Amino acid sequence: MKVVRFFVAFFAASALTGCLPQWAHEQTRPPEKPRSTETSSVAQTPLPLQGSSGTFHILDSNGRTFDLAYDYEPSRIKTRPVDYGGTEFTEVQVEAAYRMKILNTSETQTLSFRPTSVWEATFGLYALWESPNTLCDGLIGPGRKGDWCGVELAHFHIEQEVLPGTSLQLTPHPGFSDSYPVQGGTVAVDPSHLPGIRNALARPDNIAITYQGKDGGRFVNSCYREANLRYKPQSAAELRDWDLLVAARDGVCRAFMDKSIFPGMSSSADPDGGYTYLD
Repeated sequence: MKVVRFFVAFFAASALTGCLPQWAHEQTRPPEKPRSTETSSVAQTPLPLQGSSGTFHILDSNGRTFDLAYDYEPSRIKTRPVDYGGTEFTEVQVEAAYRMKILNTSETQTLSFRPTSVWEATFGLYALWESPNTLCDGLIGPGRKGDWCGVELAHFHIEQEVLPGTSLQLTPHPGFSDSYPVQGGTVAVDPSHLPGIRNALARPDNIAITYQGKDGGRFVNSCYREANLRYKPQSAAELRDWDLLVAARDGVCRAFMDKSIFPGMSSSADPDGGYTYLD
């Protein structure tokens, strides 16, 4: 079943250091890593596109263990004007190759994932940024240090069971929705922000893997949790809280504001035309 995936409940943002085991009840906060604080969109030098890959070792609340390996290889960034309710904005998209493979490391237990009544069980690959950052702040206003935003780069449905000791390569679907066929990206409200947004997309601060499914609660202890004390309930339409996140690079599960290109945002976009390439 390939349907548009709508979010009406809080979603998750979490994090996990790549290639380190996740153990459900003994999570400690990892050390902070330095991040870029570049916010100026004036005369910025384009940064080389930087991909990311890694393997996360997952232990769910049912005692099942599995590895999630991902690979993200960006090739170029493109833009196009779109009309949102009579106001013209600019979509900024990343063309990239995506891969995700799941390996069942349980000795005796088969892995299965439960779809909801609306969408298939789905893993999402997110790029995340911390404010101050042009991508975040150009959309939600000047951010406080510690505010986070994210863009869903791709998503991967999983409908098959995975037997013990076997692996499954998942099929990538770029962007947020099966039925709005655009690459992963965001929206520039002000054209002057394009250089800063382009450089943010070239160098995410973090990469996260999310999960949507009726059994999402099985991952609630998959990594260190940071309580959401920053975002108000009125932000719920875009808020992704940490309770459904599976893994991400820096080891901290945290709430973030989703700035992905959503289906239905544009009333006059042609997915196949009108692009300008920035790379």
